[in-house]
Amino acid sequence: MARLRILKAAHEGKRFALQDAVTFQYPKRIQSLKGELQLLQKDLERRNQAMEVQQGFAITLQGKVYEKHKEAGEVLRGIIEGVTAFTRHEVGMYKGFHADIPAASAVLSAGFFLEILHHAAFFLFFSPLPDIIGTSVLPCGRKEGGKN
Repeated sequence: MARLRILKAAHEGKRFALQDAVTFQYPKRIQSLKGELQLLQKDLERRNQAMEVQQGFAITLQGKVYEKHKEAGEVLRGIIEGVTAFTRHEVGMYKGFHADIPAASAVLSAGFFLEILHHAAFFLFFSPLPDIIGTSVLPCGRKEGGKN
């Protein structure tokens, strides 16, 4: 009988916790995610507008537009080598978004990050080792224009 009381108390505790989550936490989270979705949709529109102007690959590095991946990669690698540790370094523009090298990236000996900024941060990880390139998209709550 005592075991049943313990199980009942545990069940009720879980039920109240879920009730709290449904009543208070989930609505806030849903609103937050809806806001992030709207910002990402704005970013998508901006990217689409840039794609209409320039169909293929094009990145602006140090004020010059590069349309070939290899050439842009070489320039980008040269920029990376000149970056001081623990400083954010603005690289240029890609598809209407600012491209920066985050401060922490300069100290990574395994590679570096290129951060594409606006409402969300899109990270590209480049490694000197072949076939190691990773990406992730993180909504970062940036205001219009990509600056907080």
